[in-house]
Amino acid sequence: MNFLRMATAGLLVLVSVAGATSFQVNKGTITYQASAGYTFEGSNSTLQGKLDLDPEKPANLSGTLTLDSRAFRSDNSTRDRHAENMVFRSRFFKDITLTLTGSDLKTPLKETFTPMTLKGKLTLRETTREVTIAGQGRFSGGRAEFQGTFALDLRDYGITPPSLLVVVVAPTVTVRIDAVAQRQ
Repeated sequence: MNFLRMATAGLLVLVSVAGATSFQVNKGTITYQASAGYTFEGSNSTLQGKLDLDPEKPANLSGTLTLDSRAFRSDNSTRDRHAENMVFRSRFFKDITLTLTGSDLKTPLKETFTPMTLKGKLTLRETTREVTIAGQGRFSGGRAEFQGTFALDLRDYGITPPSLLVVVVAPTVTVRIDAVAQRQ
């Protein structure tokens, strides 16, 4: 009887802690915007991963998203090869990883986009730094969406800003994330 009572109490604790549901990111794009006297951008649609999210308590969001560093594409194939080989060093560091650790949203996610900030750690070329992603999220019909941006200083990840002759890319780029996750 004592065992049954303890097991039931343990199960209730697990259920109350585990309000989070597993979500699969099935559609996502990362876009960078950089400047070198003019503005250019590239995007990558290989974002995938799993999230643990309770839409009623989004502050407890957690999960891991990965991106194939070889898949960034811009309007310039030479720039793309340079990014793959020199910036991301994709032959050695294929995956870029974003580990999410929470959000600032204290109210439930709604069907309309709600301002929120995600917190996490970005790993690029085996260097991990904390990031804060300002944006908006929503939840409807078992589907969670997030759109947001953050500034990334290449030097924080041991990356020398690329250059071509005398044109040097500014060290800080803007990164935009657009992700859609489906409840599992």
